Amino acid sequence: MSVRAPSPSLERRVSIARAPSGPGSYGLPAGSSGGFQSPFYGKPIISPTKFLAHPVPPRIDSLPTTGRPPLRPLQRTPSLARPPSPGPSATHTLPVRRPSDAFPARDPSREASLAPGHYAPAGQSPSPTSPPTASHYHARPTLASTIQRDPPPYRPTVAMPTRELAASMPARVSSDAGRRMIGLSNLGNTCFMNSVLQCLACTPDLVDYILSGKYREDSRNRSALVEAFAETVRELCTKTIGAVVPHRLKAEIGRRAPQFVGYSQQDAQELLRFLLDGLHEDLNRATTKPSEIGQLPDDLTPDEVSRRSQENYRRYASSVVTDLFVGHTRSTLTCLTCRHVSVSVEPMWDLSLPIPARATGFAPDSVNLSDCLSAFTSVETLDGDEMAWCSRCRQPRACTKQLLVERLPRVLVLHLKRFSYTTRTRSKINTEVFFPLEELDMTPYLHRRGPSPAVYDLFAVSNHMGGLGGGHYTAYGRFPGQRQWHLFNDSNVTEAPPSAVRGMHAYVLFYVQRQSVASY
Repeated sequence: MSVRAPSPSLERRVSIARAPSGPGSYGLPAGSSGGFQSPFYGKPIISPTKFLAHPVPPRIDSLPTTGRPPLRPLQRTPSLARPPSPGPSATHTLPVRRPSDAFPARDPSREASLAPGHYAPAGQSPSPTSPPTASHYHARPTLASTIQRDPPPYRPTVAMPTRELAASMPARVSSDAGRRMIGLSNLGNTCFMNSVLQCLACTPDLVDYILSGKYREDSRNRSALVEAFAETVRELCTKTIGAVVPHRLKAEIGRRAPQFVGYSQQDAQELLRFLLDGLHEDLNRATTKPSEIGQLPDDLTPDEVSRRSQENYRRYASSVVTDLFVGHTRSTLTCLTCRHVSVSVEPMWDLSLPIPARATGFAPDSVNLSDCLSAFTSVETLDGDEMAWCSRCRQPRACTKQLLVERLPRVLVLHLKRFSYTTRTRSKINTEVFFPLEELDMTPYLHRRGPSPAVYDLFAVSNHMGGLGGGHYTAYGRFPGQRQWHLFNDSNVTEAPPSAVRGMHAYVLFYVQRQSVASY
């Protein structure tokens, strides 16, 4: 065991003395003061009991000195024995001396022959003893040894965390996790919000736009919702320990949408639509209002309707949100009576895809994402209460309807319609949907292939586990430019294999277009 000096800045010469207590007081001269004394200040700087590894044994001043047998070296106790400490600290072990009425005459040549851990009574030759153990430190250090030997250099000790503290420390993801290594705290049934925020924080262009601070140029009157969202994204992308607590963003969402006030479980896709719409309103660069744009004439061709509709939309909706997330769908109605064709083009924030029912026995079978997209773009017949208005017949008519994608967005959001609602029943569809992680080709579902690429790569998934009565949301995501997937379960973030991303719990899929990252 090594002895550490109280301060590295003081000179390494100290003296040990103790207050007089009559004859037999460990052989220390009368008139000494207790404690270690500095030769410069003359004041105690540390108590001898703090200097020792174990408490000092009771004083033996009252024991008779006449006829007392000489003190023998302390025996090594097997239970306390330990190997000597490696390094220079082992050379500073203090030798053990027997107490006496006075120090024997000092013999420098004899003291030089005493190695640390050795001692011999007066009149005997020194003999080696066992390596220093814990039991050796019950004796007091001698004045001669303390003066002749400098204490070891100061080495600060590092306190290891206790088991409770280590358990409370959040687990960190490996350093190759990219920008973010932390999660979001659950404020009370807010896992649906955490899942959406983790997916948005993996969106490539949106993250760059927030981190660059350019949102301040587009924000109207320093929108509180935009500032709260930007603060959350910055912490997710720059913080390296702990968990982000989105109190401010939760409060701002509740102020804008009363259905999200409180801590009841909500739908992640509904929150995503509201959050994107709210961010768009506060970041909108357009000054024209929708009411200022008139309706299109009825005599336009379908292609003209598509072009004019998209131009009008950009006149009153132009923000980083619409640039990234908004595409357009083309709805074609064909009257079964007069064969008149009417076309309408609407903005598309996401595609809500039905899950076809395929049953094998009593267990639902799995389907591919292409089956869901084909069901979305298939031709359906509108009859009965669903008949549409025919501009040529001037009355409701049975017709066919087909939805196709007119223009693809940069970030494609696919919502799997897992919740089925009818007038009598409500249920959740747990059919497993297989979707590609890379190279999703949207060409078969376009009305006409445009100049933008139609191939997408998956970068985030929002999952829902459970049923209608209760459940839990998580998210899978991978950082821009990396192939490693991560599972975001509120405040816990762990690496995940690509095979775990596909599953029956996938609810909202986030795809990014294969093209260079845009600059704003």
